[in-house]
Amino acid sequence: MPISTASSQAPRKGLGAPQGEMVSSRPSWWQRVLKLALGLGLVGGLGYGGWELRKYALTDARFALVEIDVEGSLKAKPHEVLGLSQLKEGQNIFSFDAQEVQNRVLAHPWIAHAELTRIYPNKVSLKIVEHEPCLLVAIGALYFADSNGRLVKRYSQGEQTTYPVVTGLTRRQVEEQGENTRRQLQEVISFIEVSKRFLSDENRVVEVHLGAPEGLSFLTASDDATVVIGSHPWQRKLTRFLQVQEALRQRGVKAARIMLAGERRADRVVARLASAQEPSDIK
Repeated sequence: MPISTASSQAPRKGLGAPQGEMVSSRPSWWQRVLKLALGLGLVGGLGYGGWELRKYALTDARFALVEIDVEGSLKAKPHEVLGLSQLKEGQNIFSFDAQEVQNRVLAHPWIAHAELTRIYPNKVSLKIVEHEPCLLVAIGALYFADSNGRLVKRYSQGEQTTYPVVTGLTRRQVEEQGENTRRQLQEVISFIEVSKRFLSDENRVVEVHLGAPEGLSFLTASDDATVVIGSHPWQRKLTRFLQVQEALRQRGVKAARIMLAGERRADRVVARLASAQEPSDIK
């Protein structure tokens, strides 16, 4: 009987000829070198392209400024804003940092906010928001104060002076008690806004004095009398003040000082007449 020489077991995977030899999936060294070269070439190309693009943007005449528009500038003159911005016609639109320009413009005492916008290819817009003064504060010199009670700038000759003047503060108080004086000025502003609902323009508040312990006192445009009104609420006291003014007018006399709301009675008003030594009660 012939004897077969073939094995009865199937060859193991990877060892038998029919299955072939195992092939590694790792790229060869030359493949890795090729990928690296391609990557470096791509990065270099992008870098060179970016450099060329930047060079083009900074030198092309189409990006030279032909218009610098300043909006919202009233108290700050346009030429002052442009001088602070350091922007000039012909300057490249990409050659400056917008935030740096805005910060330079904010150095002007009247400017509260500045926003620069590039309008491609060759224009920029500077939008300005200015402080809105509502008081003049006397602390040796006169200073404008805004609606937040912050001193904005020192008064210069020729600037508008139709704002009410606040007295009773010192420079030292403003410098050392900044937050406290700011609150005091905010109280003055609140009082003036309330007074506009009661007093005519001819009888408007022109000066407010901050003094302890009496609180606020004021002068009007139509009268020389010092009116002590104290603290808020002020509506009822202002109504009484108008009644007192009318009563004095009917009597044909003038007051040097009017005390609204006495210490003991809220409805008591004391008026010291300009021609009398003793105060007069007006109920």
